[in-house]
Amino acid sequence: MPTLNPLLTQVEVPPIPQAHAWAARYDGAHGKALDLCQAVPGWAPHPEVLAHLSREAAEPANARYGTIDGDLALRETYSADLARSYGGQVGPDQVAITAGCNQAFFLSMLAVAGAGDAVLLPTPCSGSSRAPCPASPRTGSSRTRRQPTR
Repeated sequence: MPTLNPLLTQVEVPPIPQAHAWAARYDGAHGKALDLCQAVPGWAPHPEVLAHLSREAAEPANARYGTIDGDLALRETYSADLARSYGGQVGPDQVAITAGCNQAFFLSMLAVAGAGDAVLLPTPCSGSSRAPCPASPRTGSSRTRRQPTR
């Protein structure tokens, strides 16, 4: 039987149960809590959303790979929403749409962290976020860390 990478056994349990406990204690003072843990909200999509998805899934053009940084219309809409919500200037060329938080985190680390850089992760955080960080205390890395030069 093949041996598993020992780093796999160090991936932490996801904090979803802790987030659910926080939601259970929430008093509703600021409106209803919206559970988006792991992109599994716990309820079925609206019938109009299902109908739209069905129509789009039937289009052959939608069965192909999209652009690497995500659908342009979605990036335009999201960047405009960010600019509106936070008052900054964010263009669609500064936005990438990923297939979930794990891919976003991994790409972020590739973009900003070099060999030997230290990465600080607040806790709780997704256990899978620690897996691609060789400088994480959970990996037991003994590499010398240097100050980032960027």
